Amino acid sequence: MKYLFSVLVLVLCFHVFAQDRSIEFETKLSFSELVQKAKNENKLLFIDAYTTWCGPCKWMAKNMFTKNEIADYYNLNFINAKFDMEKGEGIELAKKFQVLCYPNLLFIDGNGELVHRTGGAAQFVENYIQFGEIAKNDEARFSTLLKKYESNKNDSKFLANFIDAIAATCLPYEEFVSIYFSLQKDEDLVSDLNWYMLGRYMNSHKNREFKYLIANIEKFEKAFTKEEVHEIIEKILINSAQKLIFSESFSKEKLAELKSEIEALNFENKKRVIFKINIMEHEKDGDSDAMFDYVVKEGDKFLDMSQYNSISWSIFEKSTNEKHLNKAAEWMKALTVTEDGKTWENLDTYASLLFKLKDKKRAKIVALEAIEIAKKSQVPQEDYKATEELILKIDKLK
Repeated sequence: MKYLFSVLVLVLCFHVFAQDRSIEFETKLSFSELVQKAKNENKLLFIDAYTTWCGPCKWMAKNMFTKNEIADYYNLNFINAKFDMEKGEGIELAKKFQVLCYPNLLFIDGNGELVHRTGGAAQFVENYIQFGEIAKNDEARFSTLLKKYESNKNDSKFLANFIDAIAATCLPYEEFVSIYFSLQKDEDLVSDLNWYMLGRYMNSHKNREFKYLIANIEKFEKAFTKEEVHEIIEKILINSAQKLIFSESFSKEKLAELKSEIEALNFENKKRVIFKINIMEHEKDGDSDAMFDYVVKEGDKFLDMSQYNSISWSIFEKSTNEKHLNKAAEWMKALTVTEDGKTWENLDTYASLLFKLKDKKRAKIVALEAIEIAKKSQVPQEDYKATEELILKIDKLK
């Protein structure tokens, strides 16, 4: 990204510091008035469907809708509005357009009909431009895919794209996944497209596709990688357990049966899967002490470093048992001496555990390091305010 130096400095300074535009949302018009305005101006109506408790909604509003590229594109191409889906007109709009997750980005035509949608807060500018471009494209938008479904439901490639589109909206897609796999022969499951679909959408160990995968694991390992194959198998088994544990018809007997089925599989990571299932069972029971006892006892065998922070923070928040706290501090120490693990979030967790263990000296050193890294990483001060408050609490320790 080099150019003539003087020009480069000017351009970069403008790019970094001149992010002062944002999407101009209509705030005084009703939904019907917004639709009419969109019709009059021959534009689509873009709706940011949000709730007040949705963290990703707030992040997107603060970090993406204020990007000049996004703001300029949406202000030029759409009539823009925001609706809290739990208040006022938003309640009926949520029902009308089946808004099942937040944020949801909706594109409505001048007749009040939904033509395109997606769910979640994307992280890159180009994602939001792409959403808008697809919404404006009669052939690519979501509503067109729905219309094409009946005449293309035996086309595997179409179905795969269709399922991706449905899943991105948070609408139910399981029925379409079943139809997709019913079109696939066993020997074709090892294809790139089928492997993608297995990895992304298969969530039951009882399906024919999973049984073929586990019985032909070496075949899949040759086509892809052993690590990837084992990761997908583990994901499917965990999904099966989650559906069972958190269903209204949950029973200990059914869960024991599932564990027995997993134990009987020819899969070298099955004990780690059982470990994760046991943690979910403790969560279901609401017995934090029993869960932490189990995690502390078995964690070194089955946890990887990517899981240290979440489980350690949970221990900090919910346990006063020194054995639990010491083990969590041990994990966080191991994590924060690695190059990738030395982050503000991880150091904050480590400092919090040391504080709870009344290790005043080490807790303050780690907390100060956390703040230093947060500043270097340009973390907003409001995010690490709790770490600054932790230092005040550490100072009061005797």
